[in-house]
Amino acid sequence: MNIIELDKLRKSLPKRWMATLSERTGKSKVYVWQVLNGKERNNNAIIDAAIILAKETKAREENRKLAITNL
Repeated sequence: MNIIELDKLRKSLPKRWMATLSERTGKSKVYVWQVLNGKERNNNAIIDAAIILAKETKAREENRKLAITNL
């Protein structure tokens, strides 16, 4: 992934994303940060976990908006 794609991915992640991805992948927070900031070679497991986390976050936000609309 290039820097622009990684930046877009990072912006779609929730707070504490480093800790969450570290727990999910078994890699250190520093290594997760390095991969998602383009400082370390691509690690597909971390990038895949970040994409899944971003999708989960987006779905959660959409569900909240829908719940509020239905009040």
